[in-house]
Amino acid sequence: MWDALKLGKTWHGEFINRTKSGNEYVEGVKAAPIFKTDGTISHYMAIKEDITDRKRSEERIHFLANFDSLTGLPNRFQLEERLKYVISDAKRNSEQFSIIFLDLDHFKEINDTLGHDAGDALLIELSNRFKAILREVDTVSRLGGDEFIFLLPNTSSSGASHIAEKLLKIIETPCKFNGNDMLVTASIGIAIYPEDGLDQQTLFKNADTAMYEAKQSGRNRYCLFAKEED
Repeated sequence: MWDALKLGKTWHGEFINRTKSGNEYVEGVKAAPIFKTDGTISHYMAIKEDITDRKRSEERIHFLANFDSLTGLPNRFQLEERLKYVISDAKRNSEQFSIIFLDLDHFKEINDTLGHDAGDALLIELSNRFKAILREVDTVSRLGGDEFIFLLPNTSSSGASHIAEKLLKIIETPCKFNGNDMLVTASIGIAIYPEDGLDQQTLFKNADTAMYEAKQSGRNRYCLFAKEED
């Protein structure tokens, strides 16, 4: 700001400030130098506006556009943006990566017996458990309902299988809600780039197919996508 003002320029920007009571707020600032008749700067003038509510609204809009409002996980839009980058990176470096589809088994029974608040609490708790076992480069996204997608860069079928086993194990641990134990399992499907697809649509379809194979095989398990024999 001062660099601009001392050069005789007007400056626009934002400050995080504090009220006399110590509460933080955001103010928009327009500052400009005031000149003497000889062209030198005599002093400076600033117009300030409290824009805290506007900034919060902008942040909320950005959050809702990119993240699931219940769990805080990236939503499908954010996942697809990250997937574009991972596909490009894997293609350039001749690497594999994995897509995991996870669907909770009989989740509807939780909502029907204990209520939707219990179902929401379960989804939040499981989302936190999922994040805890992933690497920083991995992504888990909630599609809505009880469906989750995992994007695991630079991960082979053996690495994805290891993560699937860990997911099944942490899901088996009961979640508590109002003194009740909520017990669920999951069906998991895995697709690997590039063997099982070169684009998002194909990888998602094949991971979804593998997930339904896990359900049909008895649930509480994972399946790798298997191409049909000609």
